[in-house]
Amino acid sequence: VRVLAATTGLAHLRELNLSENGITPYGGRVLVAAPWLPGLRVLDLGRNRLTDTSGRALLQAGFGHRLERLDLIGNDFSLEMRKSLVAQFGPKVRCARPR
Repeated sequence: VRVLAATTGLAHLRELNLSENGITPYGGRVLVAAPWLPGLRVLDLGRNRLTDTSGRALLQAGFGHRLERLDLIGNDFSLEMRKSLVAQFGPKVRCARPR
């Protein structure tokens, strides 16, 4: 994730699917700091190992205005964090608890 986040030349990237990659809370924080992230329209981070730490980074990243879909299903967010993510991103986000 660190290498991907630091990769230049991704300013035109619009969709990124990183589901089921074992991304940790640290990896989630690194990813949301990527300079090309604000250009994304679709970000799929479903079924990773993200926690409230990653959720807070997503909330603070300031890239949600361009997003059309943010998939966070299957991560380990608390109920409070899921409510915060839905409050900020609205119907664009999917963040149900894993089964």
